[in-house]
Amino acid sequence: MKKQSNNQVNLYIIGNGFDLSHNLPTKYSDFREYLVKTTHYFPRGYLSVPDVAIGHHGDVIVDEMGSACLFIEWLDWNSGETWSDLEDALGELDYDSVFSDISQELDDDHPFNGIYDAEDLADSIRTSVSWVITDRLLEWIQSVDTQNVKKKYQLDPFGFYLTFNYTMLLEKIYGISSNRVCHIHGSIEEGDLIIGHGCPYGQEICHNFIYGDSAQAIHDSLRKNTKKAIERHGAFFGDLFSRKITDIYCLGCGIGSADLPYFQFLFSAINTKMVRIHFSEFEEKRGECVKKIARLRAVGFKGAISRCLPELPR
Repeated sequence: MKKQSNNQVNLYIIGNGFDLSHNLPTKYSDFREYLVKTTHYFPRGYLSVPDVAIGHHGDVIVDEMGSACLFIEWLDWNSGETWSDLEDALGELDYDSVFSDISQELDDDHPFNGIYDAEDLADSIRTSVSWVITDRLLEWIQSVDTQNVKKKYQLDPFGFYLTFNYTMLLEKIYGISSNRVCHIHGSIEEGDLIIGHGCPYGQEICHNFIYGDSAQAIHDSLRKNTKKAIERHGAFFGDLFSRKITDIYCLGCGIGSADLPYFQFLFSAINTKMVRIHFSEFEEKRGECVKKIARLRAVGFKGAISRCLPELPR
């Protein structure tokens, strides 16, 4: 880690690999396992629309097990075990097959039967998936025990930290001041967690005549609003861009396609020719550096890149 002086700063970009290196169970596969255990999920072999109701006080009541079943079985067609895999899968859901299965399930007396109920069906699917990736996701990450986590790296207390993680390791374990940390996707303390795909607008994602518009509505609702997230943390970026960034340290950051707008925004605001990016041993050991370097170059990074940081771990 390079010590800085005057107005120069180090920027750390933190991803889930950072939490994993501290032996925390924070992969998508861990969240999936949590869903299975807490909702009594069992494989159905087909997709079914969960029940959604409005309570007496206007609160939304979801079928928790049905929502978990829909989410897991739908996503299992595409996703791996990383969060980048999940977000990519959210943008590649097979709506034609989904609505074909659901149409066959509906009988004449089913409340979602018919073209005029397509929007209601889509609302139930959207509400169910939203419940999983908001309420249940927050509940899960709050259950991850960090009490016995020990420091593993020597981090710069005067650096700035852009983290994609929901946990509070930087503040609680490493003592980094909260005004130097940006939880771009929310945190266990802030709530309002963000997750979603990065597919562009205008894609045709369903060819079903009846459900096409409804499928598009679901797809759009699952898109990550990176512009809103950046605006929400305007004070952090304003402070960061008032300094001279000389080194960027990527620690366990996946640099998935859904998160590339953040890097593009960052690189557009600084002179990247004067910046060096460093990858940690975590990325190097997994052979991910080549892919990540290509993605960073594609969104405007023109500076030097170091592919390993042997001096960073204690």
